[in-house]
Amino acid sequence: MKLLRIIAVALCLGALLPVESVYAGDAKTGSVFPRNLSVEELSRMVYEAAKNDPANAAIIFMDAVSSRDSWTSSELRMVIDALMIAVPEMPVAEISSLLTDVPESVAQQVTEGINNVTSLPDVPSAALPVETPVYPVIPTPEEASGVR
Repeated sequence: MKLLRIIAVALCLGALLPVESVYAGDAKTGSVFPRNLSVEELSRMVYEAAKNDPANAAIIFMDAVSSRDSWTSSELRMVIDALMIAVPEMPVAEISSLLTDVPESVAQQVTEGINNVTSLPDVPSAALPVETPVYPVIPTPEEASGVR
């Protein structure tokens, strides 16, 4: 009987081992984006997350920016481009206001680059008809004598 109790306790403890503990540490440990990701992976993750949840795109972007310690202007621009492609209706002024964890010089370079982008027209131009190639009509030759 005592052996059954030990087996039951062991099974209960075995079921509790895979449960992850929750740690309320600083902001970077609670990030959805793991540290030391390449910029390409980070941009892809920002694009997919913002595309699936455009209402929280600003929070997703801020989390991605805070997941790295240092940024260059080209790296940050790549992540911003992924965000702008995923959520095109997000205002540019809002994106520039989210760059709080970035050095001022990098943020200034990126916001200047964003503000210089010309926007696309709201109404796309009419589609042009497809050019189909015109082949010359070659008349069939007349039958030659004796050839079938």
